[in-house]
Amino acid sequence: MMDLDIGIISEVEKKQKKKLLLEYLCENLTYHNWWAYRYYLCEFLALVNVIGEAMVSISENKNGKVS
Repeated sequence: MMDLDIGIISEVEKKQKKKLLLEYLCENLTYHNWWAYRYYLCEFLALVNVIGEAMVSISENKNGKVS
């Protein structure tokens, strides 16, 4: 990301790049909320799916069905 992971750049250049990155993040902080909400919704649905699958598996095992 902007060559900040390379240790061979000067401290001045590193500070400039960090400043640019922080400015971008501060200016565009609210622009990515829609994507974050969709991500959290998908993660929640995945959790509901896992819990539902576990409940179905438990109820099948109680009824004597073995898969």
